Amino acid sequence: MAGFRFAVATCGTDRIGKPTGVRYAVAASSEWTDPDGVRRPGGEVHAWTPGTNQTLCGLALSRSRLGRYPHVDWEDILPESGRHADEVRLSTAR
Repeated sequence: MAGFRFAVATCGTDRIGKPTGVRYAVAASSEWTDPDGVRRPGGEVHAWTPGTNQTLCGLALSRSRLGRYPHVDWEDILPESGRHADEVRLSTAR
């Protein structure tokens, strides 16, 4: 997956890898619908804490026109898991 940049410390861990108990969902620039009719994130994706209006990298969801996917966990869009990473082009954490 050359050219992809994925966040390392955003999947429920702090910077040194200790579990934080925080669940991160996904905000994305586009979406697709899987064969079961469930909305899935696509395009550029960002880690997002449900209940807030910004991504972990500081982008405002409304101003950036990012869709919210509270039913998709951050680790599910990573290529290693493969669950919802089918249409994800870029994953960022600044």
